[in-house]
Amino acid sequence: MGFGALGKTKWNWPTPSDKRVAVALIPSVGIQSQFKGQPVGPPEERYSSQIMLDLIAEARGIPDMNPLIALFVHPDDLPAIRLYKRIGFQDFHQRTKGEDQQVEYVGMIRSLV
Repeated sequence: MGFGALGKTKWNWPTPSDKRVAVALIPSVGIQSQFKGQPVGPPEERYSSQIMLDLIAEARGIPDMNPLIALFVHPDDLPAIRLYKRIGFQDFHQRTKGEDQQVEYVGMIRSLV
């Protein structure tokens, strides 16, 4: 139905000029097309929300890290951006280019506390 991965990286926090600190990173997350928006009902009960909330809970157990979790999202993926904002992620100054160097992915971050 879906998947998510969790790792650790360093981002400049809280501003681009501050030192780099360890944060949890979701490098990839996905859900099969037929399960998007499912099950019908409140958004927090959807499979996509459950996967994200499980990743957030797992990130809380990573040792030697600031209580932050981050991800990158394609700027045109509005459903994903809405999901991330609904569960507490905020736009962040961190950006990265895709492999083709054509798209600048948006960094988003949220507290784990």
